[in-house]
Amino acid sequence: MHSTAQNIIIAADFGGTKGDLLLVDAESGAILKRVQEDIHSVPASVMGEKAPTRGGGRSVEMGNYCLTKGLEGLSPQVVHIIYTGFNYDESIFTSRGIRCVCPINLSEEDGIMVAEDCKVGVCCILGTGATTMIYKEGEPPFIVDALGPICGDWGGGVYIGYNFVRNILREQMFTAELMWETSEILSYLEEQMIKMGEKPAVERARTPSWDIVRIFLRRHDRSFVASLAKLCDKCARQESAIARENLEKAGEEAAVNIVRGVRYTGVDKLATLPVIVSGSILLRSDIVYESFCNVIKKHIPQAEIRRSYKPQTYGQTIRMLEILHGKEKAASRIMRFKMDAVKMRL
Repeated sequence: MHSTAQNIIIAADFGGTKGDLLLVDAESGAILKRVQEDIHSVPASVMGEKAPTRGGGRSVEMGNYCLTKGLEGLSPQVVHIIYTGFNYDESIFTSRGIRCVCPINLSEEDGIMVAEDCKVGVCCILGTGATTMIYKEGEPPFIVDALGPICGDWGGGVYIGYNFVRNILREQMFTAELMWETSEILSYLEEQMIKMGEKPAVERARTPSWDIVRIFLRRHDRSFVASLAKLCDKCARQESAIARENLEKAGEEAAVNIVRGVRYTGVDKLATLPVIVSGSILLRSDIVYESFCNVIKKHIPQAEIRRSYKPQTYGQTIRMLEILHGKEKAASRIMRFKMDAVKMRL
C-alpha cells in the first residue's frame, strides 16, 4: 500500500511470541496498515537464536522485521510510537530519513481501558501470566498480582499449565490403566518439541508419566508451560473432570484476588463497577470466564463484567491521537479511526 502521509502513528503490541503493529495517519486518523506476525512464521534466518518460547516476540529482531514490513509503501517524515513490549533498532528509521518522536510506553491495562472508554473500574488480564489494575478517580492504579510465575500469576496460563500436568500425573500414579489425559499431554509436548526443531527428550521411557517429566526438565519456560492451558481447555470440553476443575479453580483464584483488591481500594462502594477482562485465558476459555464471573458477581453484585476483544493497538492509537491533538481536536480523528477499525474488523 502506498501512502503520502508524512506524520504517522505506530501503535505496537508485542508479546512472548507475537507482534502486532497498527500504522495510522496522525493527521486524519485513517488506518494505513496493520502487520501481525507470529514468531513461528518468521524466517529462522531473521530470528537467529531467539527461540519462540523464550520471549523472542519482544526481541529487536522481531521488532525490526515487523517494522520493515509495516513501512513498505510508506514514506513518512515523522513517526510517533506508542507501544507495549516493543523493541527495535533506531536505524530502521534513521536509514530512511524518518524522525522518531519520543516513544511512549503504555501498559496493556491502560490501553484496554482507553479502548473500552472506561476511566474508573477494574481491568484484568489473564494470559501467560495474570495482572489486574484497579482504577480510581484521581489516583494511580492499584496493581493486583503481576508477581510472576513463582510468586503469583494466579489463574494465568502458567498456573493452569503447571496444575493441569501435576493433577493428571498425581492421579495417574494411582491408576492402573493409562489415562487418556496423560496420553494427550505427552502427544502435545512431543508435537511442540518437534515444531521447535528439537527431538522429543525421550524415547518412550518406562511410562508416559516419566516421559512428560523428562520433557519438562529439559524445557520448562513460561510460554511453553502456558501453552498447555489450551490443551487443558480442550480436555475439559471432552469431559475431563480434572481439567474442568483446574480451569474453574483458575477463574476462582483470579477473581478472589480482584474481590480483595476492590474492597481494599474502596471501589466496592461504587453503584456500578465496570470489570473489563482480556487476555487469551479469559477470552478463549468459557469455563474460566464463567467461574471468574460467578465469584465476582457473588461478592460484588454491582459489577458489570465484559470481555474486551479490541486489540491493544486500538486503545494505543486513541491515546496517541489525544496526546497529539488534545481531546477536543482529536474527536473527529478518533471517529475516523473507529470507522476504519470497524471496516477492518479490529
